[in-house]
Amino acid sequence: LSTQREVESLLTPQPPQTFQKDDLLLTYPGSWTDLSRETCEQINQPELGLECLLAIGHPSGDGTNINLIRLSLGFELTPESADELMWASFESSTSDVDLESRDIVEIDGQQAVRRVFSVPSSKASDGRAHILLVYLVNGPSVYQFTGWTPSADALSQHRSEIEEIIAGAHFGAIP
Repeated sequence: LSTQREVESLLTPQPPQTFQKDDLLLTYPGSWTDLSRETCEQINQPELGLECLLAIGHPSGDGTNINLIRLSLGFELTPESADELMWASFESSTSDVDLESRDIVEIDGQQAVRRVFSVPSSKASDGRAHILLVYLVNGPSVYQFTGWTPSADALSQHRSEIEEIIAGAHFGAIP
C-alpha cells in the first residue's frame, strides 16, 4: 500500500517551488527535492563571503543536483573576469578537468558564462562527474549555478531541465 502511495505521489503533478533571497528569485519544478539543509552546511564559508543559497536534487534520484552559491565580493567584476578568476581557482584545486565547452549565455538580461566539463568522481557511475556550471555577476556578487550529474548520459538526459531552471533566475525587484 505504501508503494502505491509513493507511485501516486510521483505521478501527481506538483506545483513549482519558489526560492527567494535578497534580490534573487528562482522557480524550479516541485518534483525536485530541496537538499539545502544537508548540502549547504558543507559549502558555506561566511568568513570568505561564500554562501550556499540552494541545493536541489532531481526527482529521478540518480544523484543529479543543482547547487546555487553566492560569492560576495567588495567590488564588481565583469562576467568574463569572474569566469577567469573562478575557473582558475577551480582548476588549481581539481585535477584532470576535461572542458567540453565554454560559451556566453544570457540570464535575466545579463551576460553569464557557461562551462560544461567532467572531473573524476567516486560518486559518479562512470568515474567522472559531468557538470554544467554557470557564472553570473550581479553587483558585487558572483552567482555560481552548478548542475552536477553522475554520468554523461545523465547530463544528456537532464541538461535541458537544468538549463531551464538556471535560465529562470530573476534578479532585481521581486514581483
